[in-house]
Amino acid sequence: GVGNGSTYSDLSHNNEMGYGRVNALKALEKAAGAPMTGPALICTNGGYTLTAFPGGSSAVWSASGGLSMSGNVATRQSGYSGPATITATLTVPNACATIPVRRNIWVGNPNLTKTVNGVVAGTTSVVARNLYNLAASSSSPSTTFNYNNYAGSGDMTIDLYSPSSPTTQMYVYSNSTTGYRQVKVTATNTCGNYAEDFVFYLASGLMKAYPNPATDKITLEFSSPEILEAMPVRVDLYSEKST
Repeated sequence: GVGNGSTYSDLSHNNEMGYGRVNALKALEKAAGAPMTGPALICTNGGYTLTAFPGGSSAVWSASGGLSMSGNVATRQSGYSGPATITATLTVPNACATIPVRRNIWVGNPNLTKTVNGVVAGTTSVVARNLYNLAASSSSPSTTFNYNNYAGSGDMTIDLYSPSSPTTQMYVYSNSTTGYRQVKVTATNTCGNYAEDFVFYLASGLMKAYPNPATDKITLEFSSPEILEAMPVRVDLYSEKST
């Protein structure tokens, strides 16, 4: 296509410019002082600078809602945890407009996303004798993870192979027949930590329905409150006439 050197001979590769068109905004940002240096994670506060500063220019510093700025120093507000953006808006002599230079960072305790076999996890049905891949990730830099098998019911037994890594395998023992297990995963950075639970239940122990057959009322009995919480709020009953 255009700019790749295969269609137009005058658009072949250039050692200084590469292929295609120049990004004028990126060029101005680079000339005006990008990239911005400073911490990728703020627990209390942190200072930011530009690697170059054209003579006669000035900068106004600002940040998103979880931070306040005093000059080029950002300070965490009210225990906020989440993403943030530091912006230096430059006024450069003879420039047509001000030039924003931005850096995305993380503030405070980490967030957490957890998956089972690559799917975002809620309450998960498991089967005895099977292996399951558990994974945790965070938007915060320099985050560590720990898995803890801490609660449950019935005779369900599991093993976690690498509990101190971002990913681990969980094995459900073959002699497990009923019950559920809760596995807490904790994400930790230098500011603090945040934890959520994986909840696993054995499919065979999900629910009992009685009496069967029923003529008036039917009772649904769940093996754990966690399973009940994951169920839909509406159940439709149909007249079933087939065998």
